[in-house]
Amino acid sequence: FHRWARTMSEMLSAPLSYVEIILGYMIGSVLRALAVGAGVYVIAVLFTDATMANLPLFVFYVLLVSILFSLIGIFIGLWAEKMEQLSVLQTFVITPLIYVGGVFNSIDMLPENVHWLVKLNPFFYMVDGIRFSMIGYSESNLVFGAIFLSSVAVLLFALILHLFRIGWKLRP
Repeated sequence: FHRWARTMSEMLSAPLSYVEIILGYMIGSVLRALAVGAGVYVIAVLFTDATMANLPLFVFYVLLVSILFSLIGIFIGLWAEKMEQLSVLQTFVITPLIYVGGVFNSIDMLPENVHWLVKLNPFFYMVDGIRFSMIGYSESNLVFGAIFLSSVAVLLFALILHLFRIGWKLRP
């Protein structure tokens, strides 16, 4: 939004480092995600038999997933030239990866020759970690999943920091 409102130059001229700017956007996104998630969980507790098998692991995965989606959002915000492009990544990348990431089915229901591809999908590890923390069922190694997702988050942060440093699509 700051790019289209032409206020990004003001943000960049503030006495903040690029890391602080990115962290500010990221923390705002994470807090918004946590507020929405808490509301959904409260409704789930009121109307269903929602359980929590491992609360610390649940908090870890919810924070990690929130961080990843906030970084994806920052990247999309940098990449998009027009408002219509904001939904391109969600439509053509995120949604298909979610469908083969185990949200609606087990990976055992997929053909054997695509299991390796599913295990490269970060959304598979997001779903699997949150599923395990809530119901105690996992289809993968949780330690590997946590390391994999953390690595993706660090790489995304580094990419966004690099894009900020070179001024990619930030300055008119």
